[in-house]
Amino acid sequence: MSAGGTDKAKPQQARRRWRRAQRLLDRALLLAAFVFVYASLRGSSPLLIMVAFFGIGVSMLAASIILHELGHALAACLVRWRLIVIAVWPVALHLPSWALVINRRISTADGGGYVVAAPGSIQSATRFNRIVVSLGGPLASLAATFWCFAIATAPRPDPGIVYDMGVIGWALTNHDLPVTRAANLVGGFAIFNLRSFVWTIVPMTYWTGVNSDGRNILNALKGKGDTDGSWSRWISMMLYYNVRLRDIPAWMYDAASSGSGKFEEDPSSHDGLAISRALDASTVHVERVRAQIEAYRVAYGDNDWLLNCDAWLAAAYENNIAQAEKALSLRKGDGSYCKPLQSAVEAAVAARRGQHENVTAKLLLMKQELLAASVFPNATFRDMRQTIESIAAKTPPATA
Repeated sequence: MSAGGTDKAKPQQARRRWRRAQRLLDRALLLAAFVFVYASLRGSSPLLIMVAFFGIGVSMLAASIILHELGHALAACLVRWRLIVIAVWPVALHLPSWALVINRRISTADGGGYVVAAPGSIQSATRFNRIVVSLGGPLASLAATFWCFAIATAPRPDPGIVYDMGVIGWALTNHDLPVTRAANLVGGFAIFNLRSFVWTIVPMTYWTGVNSDGRNILNALKGKGDTDGSWSRWISMMLYYNVRLRDIPAWMYDAASSGSGKFEEDPSSHDGLAISRALDASTVHVERVRAQIEAYRVAYGDNDWLLNCDAWLAAAYENNIAQAEKALSLRKGDGSYCKPLQSAVEAAVAARRGQHENVTAKLLLMKQELLAASVFPNATFRDMRQTIESIAAKTPPATA
C-alpha cells in the first residue's frame, strides 16, 4: 500500500474506533438506566417485574427522546423558525396539517426522533440561529439529567444513619420503601436523558447518513451549509415534507432565484415552481397560468411535467377536454412528472367525460402513489381530489 493510501486509511480507522466506542458507551448507559428501573421493581412478583421492566424502560426511553425533540422545537420557536415536523419513533406530528402519522422511516440508530424547521424570515436565517436550534435538544436533555440526578441524590434525613449518595445510597438498603422505588425511577430517567445528550452532542454522522446535533453545530461554526446560496435546499426540504407550495413564502423563492443556489443555475426550476404555485393557489387565475405555461414551453420546451400541468388546467378549470387529451397524448415518459399528478390529471379527464369508474380507479391509484411517496398528508392533492369529485358529481355518466 502506498504512503498516501495509508494516510487515508488512518482517519477511517480512527472514525471506526470512535463509533465503536460511542456504541459501547450508549449500550452501557442504556444498561445502567435499566438497572435503575429493575431496582425500583425488586421485591415484586416475577411476572410484574418482567412486564413493568420493559414497559417502564421503553416509556422512559421514549420520554427522554420526546423531551430532547421538544428542546429543539422550543429553540426553533424562540428564534422564530417555522416548525414543520416533530417526530419520535414511530409517530410524527405534521404541523402543516396537524396530523399524527406513523413514520416507519425513523431509525433508532440516529436517536429515534427529529425536528424539521425552516427560517420564518430572511432575517432569522442566521448561523447563530442554526446553532440555537441544533443546541436546543442536547441542552434540554442535559438539563433533565441534572434535575433528575438532583432529585435522586437529594439527602433523606434518617436519625442516626448517614447514607452516601443520598437516595441512591438509601435505595441499596431500603429498596422496599415506595419513595426509594420512585427515586430509582428518577435516577433511571436521568441516565436515559444523559444517554440522549451524549448520543447527540458528539459531532458524528450516524450510519443512517443523518448528522448528529453536534455535527450540525460544528458545520454551522465552520460556515458549512450557510443559508446564503442554499435557499433552494430549504424549499426542497419543505416540499419533501409536503408543505404546500402556496404556503412557502414568496421571499424564499425570491432568495433562491437571486442567490448562488440551484434556481440561479437552473431558471427552469424557479419558473416551474411559479406555475405549480399558481395552480396551487386558493384562487386559480386561469388566463395567467395559461400564459405561464406557454412562456415556459417557449423558453424550455415541453416535458411530461409541463404537459400534465397543461392537461390539469384544461380539464379542471378550462373544461377543454380536447386540449387536455392532446397534452396527455404528447407525453413521452421522460420522468419529469410525478406519478400522483399524472393519475390526478387522468382522473380529471375521466370526470369530464363521465367515466365514473375510471375516476374511482385513478383516484385510488393517486392515493396509493401519494402514500408510497410520503407518509405525510398532502393538502394540494387533497384539494385536487375534491375538485375531481366535484366535476364528476356534476357530469352525467357516459353512455356505452
